[in-house]
Amino acid sequence: MMNVRRSRRVVVTGAFGFSGRFIARRLLARGDEVITLTNHPERDPFGGRVRAFPLLFEDG
Repeated sequence: MMNVRRSRRVVVTGAFGFSGRFIARRLLARGDEVITLTNHPERDPFGGRVRAFPLLFEDG
């Protein structure tokens, strides 16, 4: 019987930063879906392969 790995949905905070970019790249290479929270969703080094949501802090 063949063991098939299922892809996972993974959240990486800071996936567009120095360390997070490395982690996100590895996850994408193995077929996982990557989602990130970022202060700069327009800065996408992955060409749309990572779903980016704005990280908003409210003054309060």
